[in-house]
This record gives sequence, C-alpha cells and structure tokens, in this order.
Amino acid sequence: MALVTKNDVDGAALRMSAGKGPGAGWPAGVMGAQLHEALADLAALAASGVSDCAGAGVTLLMGGELSTAAATSEQARRSDQAQYEHGDGPCLTALRTAQPVSCEDYRSEQRWPEVAREALAVGVGSSLSLPLDDGTAVIGARSTFMGPPRTASTPSRGPMRMPQLGRARRVCATWPGWGAAAQR
Repeated sequence: MALVTKNDVDGAALRMSAGKGPGAGWPAGVMGAQLHEALADLAALAASGVSDCAGAGVTLLMGGELSTAAATSEQARRSDQAQYEHGDGPCLTALRTAQPVSCEDYRSEQRWPEVAREALAVGVGSSLSLPLDDGTAVIGARSTFMGPPRTASTPSRGPMRMPQLGRARRVCATWPGWGAAAQR
C-alpha cells in the first residue's frame, strides 16, 4: 500500500491555510451526494461508539487537497481545521504513517502543542485517529474527539451500530477505488 508522504500532507495543508478550500477532486451530482452521506454515516458511527464523545470527523486527501468530508460537531470540525492550519496533528500523522494515532491528554501533549492548545479551547481533551485506505493507498483518516482526557479504564458505549456501518460500506463500495476498503 502506498503511503502519503509528509510533502503530500504539508502541501495540502498549505493550500488549505492559503484559503484554497476543500472540494478539489470531489465528485458532483448524485454520486457525490451518496459519498458525502456515507462519510457522514462513518463519522456518526465513530461518534456513537465512544463515551463522552465531543465529535468525530473524516478527513480526506482528494486532488491534493485536505478536506473535512464529514463532521458530527463543530468541535470536530475546528479540531481538524487546527491541524490543517498547523500542518500536523494526530489526524494528519495517521494519514501520513498509515498507523492509528492516539492523544490521551491534550493538556500534556508535546507532539503538537499548537493543535493541543486549540483543541482544548473548543473542549476537546483527547482523540484517536485511524487511517482510511482504499486498498492501495491511504486516502484519509477518521478521528474521534473526546471531551475529557482518556485513561485505560475509560469505557466505550458498546458495539458499533451495524446498520450505519453496512450503509457506509454499501455506498463506498459503489465508488470507484473504494471497493476493496468497503469489503473489509
């Protein structure tokens, strides 16, 4: 699987901070609406399985642009935006490395101090970011943002809600290049 390089993410982050907004490479029409709806379902699914969730978001790198394709809250959207503006953070690191990235406590986070400061300002205390791939390359990341800092004993709300997951998989499976990822 091809990894997204730091230059790919840095270039996209620079374009976002320069005011060239999201949307490059986004499909138009019905298929674009179905994809957007599936990504919104994916974000909602992520948020529904975590106690004290402040929100969840899906970041995609499409056409060389970073975009929050779906977010369940303004906190999630602003936390993603802070990462784009600073060119780094847990979501962008997950996208770059194709590895899960956890931030247990933004109050003591040393890797991304500016992002941590902005996350805390909007009520986010911790996060978990997971890479999204299409079977050949990492194309984005899904992040869940929690209000309070997390500990090993913090419980989740329980199992994922399968109707949302099934719908997201069905719609993504119809999108070219997403079939392999949707089958997992």
